Parts: sequence; structure tokens; C-alpha cells
Amino acid sequence: MFYTLKTIFILIRLAEIVVCEPAAFRRDDFVQITISGDEVACKKMVVAKGIAYSAMIRITSHGNGDLKIANLDRLHVYDAHGDGDLFRNWLLTIKFADFDGDGYRDLVIYGIADYYDENGEKVLTSRPIIHLYRFNPQKREFEEFFVYAPTWYDLYDKEN
Repeated sequence: MFYTLKTIFILIRLAEIVVCEPAAFRRDDFVQITISGDEVACKKMVVAKGIAYSAMIRITSHGNGDLKIANLDRLHVYDAHGDGDLFRNWLLTIKFADFDGDGYRDLVIYGIADYYDENGEKVLTSRPIIHLYRFNPQKREFEEFFVYAPTWYDLYDKEN
């Protein structure tokens, strides 16, 4: 397989991000909303000088959670709901870092999805999940750049 220098640079930068960059959200960032039982975490994410967005994750009382930032809405990043598949440690890792060297912080979401047997007791298979969203400064929005995920997994939460 042949890789361009740009692809090799991005892969090296991704390895640095995974190891060195702090996660944007941790489980203890969430506060519970008493009325609905949902939990919410909200942070300001600076993409570049003069460009910032509010990033919010809402976890429902059913154990599913979505990330919303800029033009991206309802990205499924939290799963503690016993419906056959769960994210390991429930929350996918979310990081904002410039992975392509253009000076704008991009969005990196990754983790492991475990698929369980019918009783929810035994892991049948585990698969990595990697979603990269590159920030487009002309449009001022994030664009899907790369996806690696199991076929039974979909980052976009179409049900809620």
C-alpha cells in the first residue's frame, strides 16, 4: 500500500494526539439535570484564534449520549445502554487538535465498541472506532475526513 507524505504526516500526528493531547471531556465533567434525569457537559472549544464553539454532550437517562458542536449534531459518543453493544468505558475519547497541520483544531473521536451476547454477559467481538472531522475555515464547519468503525456501529444517532 502506498501512502502520500501528507497521509504519513497525519498518521504520525494522530499518534501524537492520542498519546499527548488531553481529552476534551471526562466522565466527571457531567452534571445531572434533576427534572429529566439526563446529564450534560458543556465546554468552549477554541478551533483557532477568533473561532470558538460550544461543545455539548447530553447523556439520556437511558444511557445514550450525543455530542453537538458547530454544524455537527447528535454524534453518538456515549453508550452505557445494554442493547447488545457498548462503548468501552462508555464515553468515546473526544479530542480537539490540529491533525493536518493547517493551523485549525480538528475533531478526533475514538474508542472501542464491544458487542455482547444475548444475555449481555460475554463480549463476542470488539472493534476500534475512529472518526476524524477536519475543520474547514472557509465554511467554518467540521467535515468528515476519515471513518473506521464496525459495520453495525453508526456515529450519527438517528433514533433520538
